[in-house]
Amino acid sequence: MAQNQILDQADSAPDLSSQEKTILARFSRLWGFQPQKLIWKSTYHDQKKLPAFSYLGLYQGQKTVLKIQGPAMNIDEDILINRFNQYNQSQIFRLPPLLKTQKRSPQYPYDAYLSRYIIGTPLIHSGHPNSPSTLNKFFDLYQDYRKNCCSSPFVPLPPETSAQYILKKHSQLYKRLETTIKKHPLHQKSDLALSHALEAQVKKHLSTTPLVFCHAHLAASDLLQKGPHVYLFSNIYWGWRHPYADAVFAFHWSLLNMQWLDDLTPSKVQKEIDRWHQITIQKLGNSPHLSLAFLERSIAALLFDLLFLNPLRPQGKMILHALRLQASDLMKNL
Repeated sequence: MAQNQILDQADSAPDLSSQEKTILARFSRLWGFQPQKLIWKSTYHDQKKLPAFSYLGLYQGQKTVLKIQGPAMNIDEDILINRFNQYNQSQIFRLPPLLKTQKRSPQYPYDAYLSRYIIGTPLIHSGHPNSPSTLNKFFDLYQDYRKNCCSSPFVPLPPETSAQYILKKHSQLYKRLETTIKKHPLHQKSDLALSHALEAQVKKHLSTTPLVFCHAHLAASDLLQKGPHVYLFSNIYWGWRHPYADAVFAFHWSLLNMQWLDDLTPSKVQKEIDRWHQITIQKLGNSPHLSLAFLERSIAALLFDLLFLNPLRPQGKMILHALRLQASDLMKNL
């Protein structure tokens, strides 16, 4: 069974926006879930529809989260959760307990998951400068996760066993979003040249590099510490990626979310980039694979994820300018 490729399902994902109230009413009847407020909704770059969402509420008097998953996954999230619990060797990392599941049907084209609500502290302060102590702690925990959560892969290796597969994914995503990207005020034609340069570097350094098993969505919102444990969310993303893809993901989104800081300056953006780079290298070592992971995220920001930036705010322009410089420097030093 193939690993999940979330963006591949974007075009065929159902729009649940008109069914939101009906779905909540269904699970109030079916499970006795009492919805309180919307806490998350999914977006796919330029997609205007609502393919997935989560509500905080009460179940049997306890706080729980109802997640509605519209896109059909290759491997359902409850299966991945069960596999993680079976193979996990970490004394630190845990998943929120899953209480109930309801699989899709022709009448109800979505999966539903009810899990325990976890109140915790994010490991990373997304959208804000992170201190050296915060980043050092993050990478200490990252090393435990790599050793104890990823040593026994529970998703089959995909047919594309070489890390060059990222080229295919970039090409597919850009083709799907090309019209929207070119209309975005922050897009620059020169960014395509950076993408072609990335292709050359990937072919040079990753042509025979195998994929690694990981959780490919280690963003700040997906890592919460509660007491001695760190809870992992977004568990549809377990699978195979290029080396260090999981190490740089939190940096990527934390930096882009700094667009909402009113006092952001180019200097603050550069200092945050430098801080992440320095501590990542100190903790994980300085290798071409790590540089390529940072480079891949820079190109992803310039070509696709700029669609999440507000073109009316100058902060987005500052961030993209810094990432263009970063991408150029990384390629010179590979």
